[in-house]
Formats: sequence, C-alpha cells, structure tokens
Amino acid sequence: MKFSRKFKRKKLLSHKKTFMKEFRRSMKEFKAKVVCSQCGRPPHEGEKIDNWGIKQESENLDLLCLDCYVPAGDTNNEI
Repeated sequence: MKFSRKFKRKKLLSHKKTFMKEFRRSMKEFKAKVVCSQCGRPPHEGEKIDNWGIKQESENLDLLCLDCYVPAGDTNNEI
C-alpha cells in the first residue's frame, strides 16, 4: 500500500513539473508576440503587460500600452 502511494506521488510530481515547464514556455512565447493593438509597439524591457489596458470596444482581447490607454471616464484634455 505504501509503495503504491509513493509511486502515485512521484508520478504526480513528475506531471506537475512537466506541466509547469510547458506553461512557462508557452507564456514566454505569448509575451514575445504581445504588441499594442493601437500603436504596435512591444513592451519595453522590464515592463509588465499586467498594467496594460484592454480595448473594451473589441470582441478580441486587444491590449493597449500605457501610452495609448486612456481609462474610461478620464476626459482630462489638458495640453
């Protein structure tokens, strides 16, 4: 019985390690393809895309960089 649990635990850890490796690789590939949908620029070095805005009018997931993103309700047009 103990052998069976130990074997299952090892197998589970192996699957977890494989999953995380694939997940990191796919996220790295995704981040390499990300560009602003308005100006077309990729993220700056060290810039997190977590802070980018999402274009609300689109049916797709269009990301807007911090330079192009204007939050809804922000009508401050100072020059």
